[in-house]
Amino acid sequence: MKIAFITLVLLCASLYYSFAQIAPHVYWVQFTDKNNNTFSLSRPLEFLSQRSLDRRARQGIILADNDLPVSPAYLDSVRKIGGKILFTSRWQNAATVFSGDSNFLQKVNQISIVINAIKVYSPGLGVHSVSMDLLAAGDVYTSASYGDSYNQVHMMNGDELHNSGYTGQNMIIAQLDAGFLYADVLSAFKPLRDRNGVLGTHNFLTGTDSVFTQDLHGMEVLSVMCGYLPGQLIGSAPDADYYLFHTENAASETESEEATWTAGMEKADSGGADVINSSLGYTTFDDPAMNHSYYDLDGHTTIISKEASLVASKGMILVNSAGNEGNSPWHYISPPSDAENILAAGAVDKNGIFSYFSSYGPTYDGRIKPDVCAQGYHTVVASSVDQQVSQVNGTSLSAPLLTGLVTCLWQEFRNKTSYQIMDAVKRSASLYSHPDDSLGYGIPDFSLARQLLELGDKPQDFLGDVYPNPFTDNFNLTFYTTSAQQAD
Repeated sequence: MKIAFITLVLLCASLYYSFAQIAPHVYWVQFTDKNNNTFSLSRPLEFLSQRSLDRRARQGIILADNDLPVSPAYLDSVRKIGGKILFTSRWQNAATVFSGDSNFLQKVNQISIVINAIKVYSPGLGVHSVSMDLLAAGDVYTSASYGDSYNQVHMMNGDELHNSGYTGQNMIIAQLDAGFLYADVLSAFKPLRDRNGVLGTHNFLTGTDSVFTQDLHGMEVLSVMCGYLPGQLIGSAPDADYYLFHTENAASETESEEATWTAGMEKADSGGADVINSSLGYTTFDDPAMNHSYYDLDGHTTIISKEASLVASKGMILVNSAGNEGNSPWHYISPPSDAENILAAGAVDKNGIFSYFSSYGPTYDGRIKPDVCAQGYHTVVASSVDQQVSQVNGTSLSAPLLTGLVTCLWQEFRNKTSYQIMDAVKRSASLYSHPDDSLGYGIPDFSLARQLLELGDKPQDFLGDVYPNPFTDNFNLTFYTTSAQQAD
């Protein structure tokens, strides 16, 4: 996963993640079915929270077989041949397993209840570089309340949601990221801490709940959503509650990170999250044999995209960064942004102009990507220096801007489904009638999205505004229509 641009070289040997400590290889093992299962859909509270069940019920979603945990008997079969279970995936009926047996892959593929097993991690592959772009703090368009962050929220009329009282209350956002260094001490997150707004944390690399270490990226992304420094920074969903999950291993790049991401996604589901923010994407790996190709970008090939394509069917919305490869040989979006039924976020500058680094679509099967865009160039974030802000580049920042406003929109229209909310966001966007491969459907207008959701299925032909009212000699007419119409 490439976070931005100034290269920092990290030695894998200097970072002792649990995978490298415990076993030489990690595998993704998929099972044939969920037979011999001690869990039952008639007892869902054994594996889903009440809030997760309520979210499904509110949207008319019936529990399905892929909600069931992996059969414990099948996991035991893997253990018997020397595998140790790291994580499981209910949705994909799979397990992430490590083993020190050099013949493990051959053995596990011979088990009758295993469809397929592949290696997703090998240690000792040397040096991996992570790139970041941290610019000096500077002035952008200001207002009394949002300060430097006003433009990035106002560009999408997100401040209208906030002024109407929709700032994320009683909504849950799960963030899958690298570390959240300093988020537990910086003043920008004091209101979040004071109201106990962090509902849970987990580090999928170490198996602990320690996430406030190692990397600033997660902290910066979180600050775009809930940072609060009056006169400098107000996040896009400052009053939402948050799960913080560390799934990204910045010291290496392997398919095992797609497995940890999958585990984080399903933990967010079981915990009752509404919206998920992920500023992660995977294309090339330390082992070139694991590399993805453009032909994989169909939403149903990579581990991570298959998982992402199921999110909406569970009543949640995933907003994922499109990637920062627009000016690189790869050029295209990064999995899981090719997934179906998510919002892949591209980047624009403060004037709404396409940012050169933002990754391009379409998907291999021809779908529009990115879906929508937000400010990802000179985006204002909380600095690691307390009570200060910085400007950072990347679709890692446009994604949380969108995540927060999508959350606030859904707070207002709580009985709408995940599909209806995403549809309104795309229909409100500036290029909806003529999308392209750089901006997708364009920049959302959350004021218009509110009107679209309010209108719902009512048989009205006109949606717009007439001003000034009253008028003397002339007036202006603005309107939105889902199809071509004659104005008489």
